[in-house]
Amino acid sequence: AHSLEVLQTHKVDKPTGKMGKDEKKKDTKKDRKITESREEKMFRRLEKKKRKREAEAERKTICGYTDENNRFGDSNLTQQFKWHKKDEQSQVLRREGAHISIEDLPERERKRAEAERKAKIEEEVEKVKRRREEREKELAWMEEEKARMLRESEQQQHDEWERKADDFHLEQARLRSKIRVREGRAKPIDVMAKNLYLDDKDVEMTEPYKLFKGLTMPALEELQKDIEVHRNLDRNNSEFWEAMVVVCGDEMEEAKKAEANKGQRNLSSFDGGVHSAVQEEVVRMFAGKSWRELDAQEEEIKATLAGDSAGDTEFWDAVLKRLVVAKSKAKLKEIHQSILRRRLDMLETKLAAEAMAVADAPPESAEKKWDDSDSDKSSDESDDEADGAKGSFSPVLLEAYQGEDVVDADTDKKA
Repeated sequence: AHSLEVLQTHKVDKPTGKMGKDEKKKDTKKDRKITESREEKMFRRLEKKKRKREAEAERKTICGYTDENNRFGDSNLTQQFKWHKKDEQSQVLRREGAHISIEDLPERERKRAEAERKAKIEEEVEKVKRRREEREKELAWMEEEKARMLRESEQQQHDEWERKADDFHLEQARLRSKIRVREGRAKPIDVMAKNLYLDDKDVEMTEPYKLFKGLTMPALEELQKDIEVHRNLDRNNSEFWEAMVVVCGDEMEEAKKAEANKGQRNLSSFDGGVHSAVQEEVVRMFAGKSWRELDAQEEEIKATLAGDSAGDTEFWDAVLKRLVVAKSKAKLKEIHQSILRRRLDMLETKLAAEAMAVADAPPESAEKKWDDSDSDKSSDESDDEADGAKGSFSPVLLEAYQGEDVVDADTDKKA
């Protein structure tokens, strides 16, 4: 009897399992409803309706899409697809281990299956969205590449037009230069550019930088403009025209200083006030050196100026400035010598080709001579035949005969 009492007490006072917890939760909820006020009850009901509406809206929405508003045009997007034939078949063939429809599952498993289905649909929609975004990015990249290639093509076409325009203007400048040279009114720029164009038969032996000597200031200014035109147009001889620009600028500065210092002596035209006695020393420093040697010397002077042992910096600055001009003249001299060597090679090649052509020619000179004599004889005979046909066999009257007697009349009588 005591054991039965204990068991009953345990069964009533200490419920075990989930059913006991649910009962306890229901009792708590019931007590709370009894003690709540009217306002709290109204608020609780409104909150419950709000949660129901949110749950309903969430059920009818997948990844922000609804049955009425989605980009797929599917009015049953949130509804579960029902395969009626399969459900009917499952009802007929229902047995252990066979397929069971969702409607036949318990409520808890049905909710779980519905949640899995919804998660799977959301995953599929996310995949579609990602593919769409990747496709949009790919299309944007393709459009950008297409626009870039179009810009490059237009830029290449524009550069080609500019190159053709420059070539046309350069060719016109060459033609004008040839016309001026042919008519005997050549300008300094025509003489400088003559050797650059190998189609000209005449060769200018004077080195280009020596052609500035004796030019007046207006002539130097005009020559500077012509040099700039050729430098902008003639890309094949850019080094030549760059060096000419430097030398022309130096000659213009020298001309200005000479005009300003007219009548004064012992003044150097170097910047920094370098005395004229030092000018000869600086000229000797640069004399007879090639462009490479002058370039190495320029690096040494720059290193000296950068160090602590520079000494008279004004002197080295002036020397460095003159060294740039000396390098330009050395470059012009090398280009001039290279052009002369090319001219000589072309001439030797031409002479060798002519000599080879003469040596390879067949000996036809004698036959040609006999042919010429026969043709002359046949032409004379044809002329005689023509005269005979006309009936004229008289000798030709000499032009020197003007009615004078060959023998005197008295002499003729004595005879």
